[in-house]
Amino acid sequence: MKFREIINIIKDGFKGIARHFNMALAAIVSILSVLLILSTVLIIVLSVNKVVGDTKEKINEVKVFLLDGVDDEGIKDMEEKLKDIDEVKEVKFISKDEGLESMFEQWENKSYLLEEYKEDNPLPNAFKIHVNDIEKINDVAGEIKMMPGVEDVRYLSDEVIHLLKISKYMQIGGFGLIIALIFISIFLISNTIRLSISSRKKEIEIMKYVGATNGYITGPYVFEGIMIGLIAALIAMLCVKFGYSYVYDYLAGSKNGMLSDALVSPENIITDFSIIFVTLGVGIGMLGSISSLKKLLKV
Repeated sequence: MKFREIINIIKDGFKGIARHFNMALAAIVSILSVLLILSTVLIIVLSVNKVVGDTKEKINEVKVFLLDGVDDEGIKDMEEKLKDIDEVKEVKFISKDEGLESMFEQWENKSYLLEEYKEDNPLPNAFKIHVNDIEKINDVAGEIKMMPGVEDVRYLSDEVIHLLKISKYMQIGGFGLIIALIFISIFLISNTIRLSISSRKKEIEIMKYVGATNGYITGPYVFEGIMIGLIAALIAMLCVKFGYSYVYDYLAGSKNGMLSDALVSPENIITDFSIIFVTLGVGIGMLGSISSLKKLLKV
Protein backbone atom coordinates (compact mmCIF):
# COMPACT_ATOMS: atom_id res chain seq x y z
CA MET A 1 0.00 0.00 0.00
CA LYS A 2 1.37 3.42 -1.04
CA PHE A 3 2.11 6.14 1.49
CA ARG A 4 -0.50 8.42 -0.12
CA GLU A 5 -3.16 5.73 0.29
CA ILE A 6 -2.28 5.39 3.98
CA ILE A 7 -2.63 9.17 4.43
CA ASN A 8 -6.01 9.08 2.64
CA ILE A 9 -7.20 6.22 4.86
CA ILE A 10 -6.25 8.19 8.00
CA LYS A 11 -7.96 11.33 6.67
CA ASP A 12 -11.11 9.41 5.73
CA GLY A 13 -11.08 7.76 9.14
CA PHE A 14 -11.06 11.10 10.97
CA LYS A 15 -13.74 12.43 8.59
CA GLY A 16 -15.89 9.38 9.30
CA ILE A 17 -15.65 9.98 13.06
CA ALA A 18 -16.52 13.67 12.59
CA ARG A 19 -19.48 12.97 10.25
CA HIS A 20 -20.93 10.24 12.47
CA PHE A 21 -19.84 11.66 15.82
CA ASN A 22 -22.88 10.41 17.76
CA MET A 23 -22.31 6.80 16.73
CA ALA A 24 -18.57 7.09 17.43
CA LEU A 25 -19.33 8.58 20.84
CA ALA A 26 -21.69 5.69 21.61
CA ALA A 27 -18.95 3.20 20.71
CA ILE A 28 -16.42 5.08 22.87
CA VAL A 29 -18.80 5.11 25.84
CA SER A 30 -19.50 1.38 25.37
CA ILE A 31 -15.81 0.46 25.33
CA LEU A 32 -15.05 2.86 28.21
CA SER A 33 -17.82 1.37 30.34
CA VAL A 34 -16.53 -2.15 29.80
CA LEU A 35 -12.92 -1.14 30.55
CA LEU A 36 -13.96 0.60 33.78
CA ILE A 37 -16.02 -2.41 34.89
CA LEU A 38 -13.10 -4.67 34.02
CA SER A 39 -10.69 -2.45 35.97
CA THR A 40 -13.00 -2.57 39.01
CA VAL A 41 -13.13 -6.36 38.89
CA LEU A 42 -9.35 -6.54 38.47
CA ILE A 43 -8.76 -4.20 41.42
CA ILE A 44 -11.06 -6.31 43.62
CA VAL A 45 -9.35 -9.56 42.58
CA LEU A 46 -5.85 -8.12 43.01
CA SER A 47 -6.75 -6.60 46.38
CA VAL A 48 -8.15 -9.90 47.65
CA ASN A 49 -5.01 -11.67 46.45
CA LYS A 50 -2.91 -9.02 48.24
CA VAL A 51 -4.80 -9.56 51.50
CA VAL A 52 -4.46 -13.33 51.14
CA GLY A 53 -0.75 -12.99 50.38
CA ASP A 54 -0.15 -10.70 53.38
CA THR A 55 -2.10 -13.06 55.63
CA LYS A 56 -0.11 -16.03 54.36
CA GLU A 57 3.09 -14.27 55.40
CA LYS A 58 1.70 -13.64 58.88
CA ILE A 59 0.58 -17.22 59.50
CA ASN A 60 3.49 -18.82 57.67
CA GLU A 61 5.14 -19.68 60.97
CA VAL A 62 5.80 -22.85 62.93
CA LYS A 63 6.91 -22.60 66.56
CA VAL A 64 8.88 -25.54 67.91
CA PHE A 65 9.18 -25.79 71.72
CA LEU A 66 12.01 -27.90 73.13
CA LEU A 67 12.18 -30.13 76.18
CA ASP A 68 14.09 -28.71 79.16
CA GLY A 69 16.70 -31.47 78.93
CA VAL A 70 18.05 -30.39 75.51
CA ASP A 71 21.53 -28.87 76.00
CA ASP A 72 23.41 -26.40 73.78
CA GLU A 73 24.92 -29.17 71.68
CA GLY A 74 21.48 -30.72 71.19
CA ILE A 75 20.06 -27.32 70.17
CA LYS A 76 22.75 -26.84 67.51
CA ASP A 77 22.16 -30.35 66.21
CA MET A 78 18.41 -29.80 66.02
CA GLU A 79 18.87 -26.48 64.22
CA GLU A 80 20.88 -28.25 61.50
CA LYS A 81 18.21 -30.94 61.18
CA LEU A 82 15.48 -28.33 60.89
CA LYS A 83 17.37 -26.51 58.12
CA ASP A 84 17.74 -29.79 56.22
CA ILE A 85 13.96 -30.30 56.03
CA ASP A 86 12.50 -29.72 52.57
CA GLU A 87 10.40 -26.53 52.28
CA VAL A 88 11.99 -24.95 55.38
CA LYS A 89 12.92 -21.39 54.41
CA GLU A 90 14.22 -19.91 57.66
CA VAL A 91 15.10 -21.17 61.13
CA LYS A 92 15.55 -18.84 64.10
CA PHE A 93 16.43 -19.95 67.63
CA ILE A 94 14.65 -18.17 70.49
CA SER A 95 16.09 -18.79 73.94
CA LYS A 96 13.84 -18.86 77.00
CA ASP A 97 15.29 -15.49 78.08
CA GLU A 98 14.52 -13.95 74.68
CA GLY A 99 11.02 -15.41 74.88
CA LEU A 100 10.41 -13.81 78.27
CA GLU A 101 11.79 -10.47 77.08
CA SER A 102 9.41 -10.61 74.12
CA MET A 103 6.50 -11.19 76.50
CA PHE A 104 7.54 -8.15 78.53
CA GLU A 105 7.35 -6.03 75.34
CA GLN A 106 3.97 -7.46 74.35
CA TRP A 107 2.39 -6.99 77.77
CA GLU A 108 3.65 -3.38 78.07
CA ASN A 109 1.82 -1.77 81.02
CA LYS A 110 1.00 -5.14 82.56
CA SER A 111 4.54 -6.48 82.25
CA TYR A 112 5.02 -6.10 86.01
CA LEU A 113 2.99 -9.30 86.37
CA LEU A 114 5.93 -11.17 84.82
CA GLU A 115 8.58 -9.87 87.23
CA GLU A 116 8.45 -13.02 89.37
CA TYR A 117 9.49 -15.15 86.40
CA LYS A 118 12.83 -13.38 85.91
CA GLU A 119 14.43 -15.56 88.59
CA ASP A 120 12.71 -18.80 87.56
CA ASN A 121 11.88 -18.60 83.82
CA PRO A 122 9.26 -21.28 82.98
CA LEU A 123 9.41 -20.74 79.22
CA PRO A 124 11.09 -23.40 77.04
CA ASN A 125 13.73 -22.77 74.41
CA ALA A 126 12.15 -22.64 70.97
CA PHE A 127 12.67 -22.32 67.23
CA LYS A 128 10.65 -20.10 64.90
CA ILE A 129 10.40 -21.56 61.40
CA HIS A 130 9.12 -20.18 58.09
CA VAL A 131 8.39 -22.43 55.12
CA ASN A 132 8.75 -21.80 51.37
CA ASP A 133 5.26 -23.01 50.48
CA ILE A 134 2.51 -22.52 53.04
CA GLU A 135 0.62 -25.45 51.52
CA LYS A 136 3.40 -27.70 52.85
CA ILE A 137 3.25 -26.35 56.40
CA ASN A 138 1.29 -29.35 57.70
CA ASP A 139 3.90 -31.77 56.31
CA VAL A 140 6.76 -29.75 57.79
CA ALA A 141 5.08 -29.55 61.21
CA GLY A 142 4.37 -33.29 61.17
CA GLU A 143 8.00 -34.11 60.42
CA ILE A 144 9.24 -31.83 63.21
CA LYS A 145 6.90 -33.43 65.78
CA MET A 146 8.71 -36.75 65.25
CA MET A 147 12.11 -35.31 66.19
CA PRO A 148 13.60 -36.22 69.60
CA GLY A 149 13.79 -33.30 72.02
CA VAL A 150 10.64 -31.62 70.69
CA GLU A 151 7.99 -30.93 73.33
CA ASP A 152 5.36 -29.22 71.18
CA VAL A 153 4.79 -27.80 67.70
CA ARG A 154 2.29 -24.99 67.20
CA TYR A 155 0.95 -23.34 64.06
CA LEU A 156 -2.38 -22.12 62.69
CA SER A 157 -3.35 -25.28 60.82
CA ASP A 158 -7.10 -24.66 60.46
CA GLU A 159 -6.55 -21.03 59.45
CA VAL A 160 -4.06 -22.12 56.79
CA ILE A 161 -6.52 -24.61 55.28
CA HIS A 162 -9.38 -22.06 55.19
CA LEU A 163 -7.14 -19.35 53.75
CA LEU A 164 -5.88 -21.61 50.97
CA LYS A 165 -9.46 -22.52 50.04
CA ILE A 166 -10.54 -18.88 49.94
CA SER A 167 -7.51 -17.96 47.86
CA LYS A 168 -8.17 -20.75 45.38
CA TYR A 169 -11.87 -19.93 44.98
CA MET A 170 -11.18 -16.20 44.59
CA GLN A 171 -8.55 -16.77 41.92
CA ILE A 172 -10.75 -19.16 39.93
CA GLY A 173 -13.85 -16.96 40.31
CA GLY A 174 -12.00 -13.76 39.49
CA PHE A 175 -10.31 -15.24 36.43
CA GLY A 176 -13.61 -16.69 35.16
CA LEU A 177 -15.41 -13.38 35.70
CA ILE A 178 -12.73 -11.45 33.82
CA ILE A 179 -12.81 -13.85 30.85
CA ALA A 180 -16.62 -13.74 30.72
CA LEU A 181 -16.58 -9.95 30.91
CA ILE A 182 -14.10 -9.71 28.04
CA PHE A 183 -16.24 -11.93 25.78
CA ILE A 184 -19.42 -10.05 26.68
CA SER A 185 -17.71 -6.73 26.01
CA ILE A 186 -16.47 -7.88 22.60
CA PHE A 187 -20.01 -8.93 21.67
CA LEU A 188 -21.68 -5.73 22.87
CA ILE A 189 -19.09 -3.37 21.45
CA SER A 190 -18.96 -5.19 18.11
CA ASN A 191 -22.72 -4.68 17.82
CA THR A 192 -22.34 -0.98 18.60
CA ILE A 193 -19.66 -0.59 15.92
CA ARG A 194 -21.71 -2.69 13.52
CA LEU A 195 -24.65 -0.29 13.90
CA SER A 196 -22.33 2.63 13.22
CA ILE A 197 -20.96 1.05 10.05
CA SER A 198 -24.34 -0.26 8.87
CA SER A 199 -25.64 3.30 8.88
CA ARG A 200 -23.09 3.99 6.13
CA LYS A 201 -24.08 1.03 3.98
CA LYS A 202 -24.94 3.34 1.07
CA GLU A 203 -21.44 4.85 1.10
CA ILE A 204 -19.85 1.39 0.93
CA GLU A 205 -22.11 0.34 -1.94
CA ILE A 206 -21.18 3.44 -3.96
CA MET A 207 -17.46 2.88 -3.35
CA LYS A 208 -17.78 -0.75 -4.46
CA TYR A 209 -19.72 0.37 -7.54
CA VAL A 210 -16.98 2.77 -8.68
CA GLY A 211 -14.34 0.05 -8.34
CA ALA A 212 -12.74 0.69 -4.94
CA THR A 213 -10.87 -2.32 -3.54
CA ASN A 214 -11.92 -4.01 -0.31
CA GLY A 215 -8.67 -2.89 1.31
CA TYR A 216 -9.27 0.75 0.41
CA ILE A 217 -12.85 0.58 1.72
CA THR A 218 -11.93 -1.28 4.88
CA GLY A 219 -8.97 0.92 5.84
CA PRO A 220 -10.83 4.05 7.10
CA TYR A 221 -13.35 1.97 9.08
CA VAL A 222 -10.62 -0.12 10.73
CA PHE A 223 -8.74 3.09 11.54
CA GLU A 224 -11.95 4.49 13.06
CA GLY A 225 -12.29 1.37 15.21
CA ILE A 226 -8.69 1.67 16.37
CA MET A 227 -9.09 5.37 17.22
CA ILE A 228 -12.39 4.76 19.05
CA GLY A 229 -10.78 1.99 21.10
CA LEU A 230 -7.66 4.09 21.77
CA ILE A 231 -9.68 7.11 22.94
CA ALA A 232 -11.73 4.90 25.28
CA ALA A 233 -8.53 3.28 26.60
CA LEU A 234 -6.90 6.67 27.28
CA ILE A 235 -9.97 7.92 29.17
CA ALA A 236 -10.07 4.68 31.19
CA MET A 237 -6.37 5.08 32.02
CA LEU A 238 -7.00 8.64 33.28
CA CYS A 239 -9.96 7.46 35.37
CA VAL A 240 -7.84 4.78 37.05
CA LYS A 241 -4.77 6.99 37.45
CA PHE A 242 -6.60 9.94 39.05
CA GLY A 243 -9.91 8.47 40.21
CA TYR A 244 -8.61 5.34 41.90
CA SER A 245 -5.54 7.18 43.22
CA TYR A 246 -7.84 9.75 44.85
CA VAL A 247 -9.96 7.04 46.50
CA TYR A 248 -6.83 5.18 47.67
CA ASP A 249 -5.23 8.33 49.13
CA TYR A 250 -8.51 9.37 50.75
CA LEU A 251 -8.85 6.02 52.51
CA ALA A 252 -5.19 6.09 53.53
CA GLY A 253 -5.68 9.48 55.22
CA SER A 254 -8.99 8.64 56.86
CA LYS A 255 -9.83 6.75 60.03
CA ASN A 256 -10.42 3.72 57.82
CA GLY A 257 -6.76 3.57 56.85
CA MET A 258 -6.88 -0.21 57.11
CA LEU A 259 -9.00 -0.27 53.94
CA SER A 260 -6.18 1.29 51.94
CA ASP A 261 -3.82 -1.36 53.31
CA ALA A 262 -6.14 -4.00 51.88
CA LEU A 263 -6.30 -2.33 48.46
CA VAL A 264 -3.65 -2.81 45.81
CA SER A 265 -1.50 0.30 45.38
CA PRO A 266 -2.23 2.47 42.27
CA GLU A 267 1.49 2.63 41.49
CA ASN A 268 1.60 -1.15 41.19
CA ILE A 269 -1.20 -1.41 38.63
CA ILE A 270 -1.23 1.70 36.43
CA THR A 271 1.38 0.41 33.96
CA ASP A 272 -0.20 -3.04 33.62
CA PHE A 273 -3.70 -1.56 33.41
CA SER A 274 -2.57 0.85 30.69
CA ILE A 275 -1.25 -2.03 28.58
CA ILE A 276 -4.47 -4.01 29.16
CA PHE A 277 -6.69 -1.03 28.30
CA VAL A 278 -4.86 -0.15 25.09
CA THR A 279 -4.67 -3.77 23.97
CA LEU A 280 -8.34 -4.49 24.66
CA GLY A 281 -9.62 -1.09 23.50
CA VAL A 282 -7.74 -1.07 20.19
CA GLY A 283 -8.23 -4.81 19.66
CA ILE A 284 -11.98 -4.70 20.27
CA GLY A 285 -12.40 -1.58 18.13
CA MET A 286 -10.43 -3.07 15.24
CA LEU A 287 -12.04 -6.53 15.41
CA GLY A 288 -15.48 -4.98 15.73
CA SER A 289 -14.92 -2.94 12.57
CA ILE A 290 -13.53 -5.85 10.56
CA SER A 291 -16.30 -8.27 11.57
CA SER A 292 -18.97 -5.66 10.82
CA LEU A 293 -17.55 -4.92 7.36
CA LYS A 294 -17.45 -8.52 6.19
CA LYS A 295 -21.16 -8.71 5.33
CA LEU A 296 -21.30 -5.22 3.82
CA LEU A 297 -18.37 -5.89 1.49
CA LYS A 298 -20.34 -8.69 -0.17
CA VAL A 299 -22.69 -6.24 -1.87
